[in-house]
Amino acid sequence: MPTSGPDLSSDAARAEYEREFTAVFDSIPVTPARVLAQRFARLDARLDAGMTEAKTAMLVPSLLSTAEERALGRWIQRQHAELSRMGCAIVLAMAADGRVEDEPAMQALALTLVHMGEAVKWELIAGRSGPHDYAAMHELARLALERGWLRGACMLTIDRLPRSATIGALYFRALLLDRFSSGNLSRQQIEVLDAFLWEWSGALAAAHEPAGAVMRADLESDHGLRYGARQGAGACLYLSLDALEARRLDVIDAFHAGRVVPEHGRAAQIRLEAHVAVLQQLRRMFTADESRAPREPVERAEVEAWMGLNEVTHILELGHRAGIAPAEDTATPSRADKYDEVYDRPRRLLRLVDASETGWLLEAAEADATALVVGELLALRFHPGTPCVLACVVRCVRQADGDRMRVGVERLSHAALPMRPCPLRTEHGLDGTYIFVPGEDASGRQDAFVVPYRLLESSERFLVRRNGRDFALGFNRVRRRGRGWALAGYEMVDASPWEIVVA
Repeated sequence: MPTSGPDLSSDAARAEYEREFTAVFDSIPVTPARVLAQRFARLDARLDAGMTEAKTAMLVPSLLSTAEERALGRWIQRQHAELSRMGCAIVLAMAADGRVEDEPAMQALALTLVHMGEAVKWELIAGRSGPHDYAAMHELARLALERGWLRGACMLTIDRLPRSATIGALYFRALLLDRFSSGNLSRQQIEVLDAFLWEWSGALAAAHEPAGAVMRADLESDHGLRYGARQGAGACLYLSLDALEARRLDVIDAFHAGRVVPEHGRAAQIRLEAHVAVLQQLRRMFTADESRAPREPVERAEVEAWMGLNEVTHILELGHRAGIAPAEDTATPSRADKYDEVYDRPRRLLRLVDASETGWLLEAAEADATALVVGELLALRFHPGTPCVLACVVRCVRQADGDRMRVGVERLSHAALPMRPCPLRTEHGLDGTYIFVPGEDASGRQDAFVVPYRLLESSERFLVRRNGRDFALGFNRVRRRGRGWALAGYEMVDASPWEIVVA
């Protein structure tokens, strides 16, 4: 079969690669297992060498600039998925052949797990076409467990770089990538996460018994990682979260010392903000539990949405003028100001899919999905004429079989306690109008403001006018942070040194 040249940048080269793949896959029933393993390794090496530069060009920038790049991303994801499917068949054939030694079978198994992880990772570009086949991944883990291969180390070439990892580490790498590919991380952030996982491969050891905080993989299930020890009988493998948290803290220490982790490779070219975001997500996962608010059945309905701090603040100001929510102590707005009739504002409608006490699952069309990224601030209006509810995007999953995106959002305010725009002044005059979010605690301890994050980087004090009086406040604890904004608590401070001038 032709194998000339590693370059897969052209349509002709990719078509040739696909023909070679098809020939190998069709020959599985009639070809000796050892030969199949060699051909599988050759396909793996050719895809790795031929796509390394293209992957870097797509993963390092923040945006995909052309339709051709997006199409190439889908092609890469499909090849990894197909190689993992081929690898499963070859590994099972090698395991059934008593003449095959452990080492080549373990190498084929390692490559299969690598491609399972890569296929999951590249779904952020290709979109998720359906539920993942966890059963196939768990079947490989059961085989490794039975043969005593979990701690067997294999040498691999990933993006033209030599790597060494155990079968157990590669298995948990694929499961952790799956855990985060549900939309919690961007394309660049998932690449940083993967770089961390390769660095931490020694902490991805598969254990038979739980010790400390753990996640588990139930080997007879069709689902991914779960928290805690298994209740009842059944084979499972455990992953120590304490060990991973220690490695996460090591990375933070390295950053404080001025070192980027990892120092080389694709992730080292990605901006530091992506590394920080990944470390924050990992902290939540390593210290969380699996308890979630129960889902509530909902009728599919359209929800009006506004995105970003400026747009959300603006719609709240318009709402006050229309009398939708209580206004601050300013000039009394005219209730006849029907802003829906006066302002030509574009409407962005999302579809409600699911709901819980803590948030919602929404669906967006391609035109509205562009600005929906993890960390974006949203205001949602579920019924005309009602106050908006503040929310934050926590996951985005593009659907492969269409032009729609599933968006998970976390609730930040309560509809019964309407938000309001609130002008904040400094000693030098008006700083801006931001969002006051009343808390559900009657004492006011949960009250907060949504402000640009830059305001929290200084010790500036602000004046706010309520009921004809001026109060001084300073921001303290950050309760939630997103793309350029923060939900911050505050404390009252002494305003006596100020010369208060009411505009």
